[in-house]
Amino acid sequence: MELTLTADEALIERAREYAREHGTTLDELVVEFLSGLRVWTQEEREAAAEEFVRLARATASVPEDAGQVAREAAVAELRRIWREHPGNPDPDWRWNREECHERGAGGPT
Repeated sequence: MELTLTADEALIERAREYAREHGTTLDELVVEFLSGLRVWTQEEREAAAEEFVRLARATASVPEDAGQVAREAAVAELRRIWREHPGNPDPDWRWNREECHERGAGGPT
């Protein structure tokens, strides 16, 4: 399949120079970049949402007197699932305050 991209000539030339310096082509760089993208299937999104809700509920149900260690363990498990989920497009992505309060807010796009 062919793909046509439109970009500034200077950007394309810098990218071609980078490719030459690294013994590859601009086409190969684009394919490598696109291959590295992880795209969520509907099933992956649903599974991640269900697991997140389950763990969020578990975290919320940790009694105050259970201590900081139990809460930190629950939060660490949520973070692990976020990082390791096969559909996660960016393991380093984090919610910000505004996104948490937006109606219909979602994760990274």
